[in-house]
Amino acid sequence: MLSEHTPVYSYGFADRTAPPIFPLPGGVEPLASHGSELSFLFPGAALTREQRKLGDMMLTYWSRFAATGDPNAPGLPRWSPVRTGHVHRLAPGPGGVGVYDQDALHKMAFWDRLADR
Repeated sequence: MLSEHTPVYSYGFADRTAPPIFPLPGGVEPLASHGSELSFLFPGAALTREQRKLGDMMLTYWSRFAATGDPNAPGLPRWSPVRTGHVHRLAPGPGGVGVYDQDALHKMAFWDRLADR
């Protein structure tokens, strides 16, 4: 609703190999859980070269957003304001940063149908 009045930026963090932020029981695969991206923002985390590159991009995006209200900076993939179902994907490696259809990936139509019952 806010995006009808001002630019809104959203992202989906999608690094399934991100270091877990808390210990998990044996056999539980962490994937990319809420807060997983935090280890990319601070020194000391055991990250791969590609993960460090992503962390640097994230710091630039978020610093620019805090300073200007727009996360975009020269040399980074363009981060467009939210449009229905499409958000900015943050993942390491080639093609890891850019727009993706969150609604399709997470099968939101299915969940919307359940909510309508």
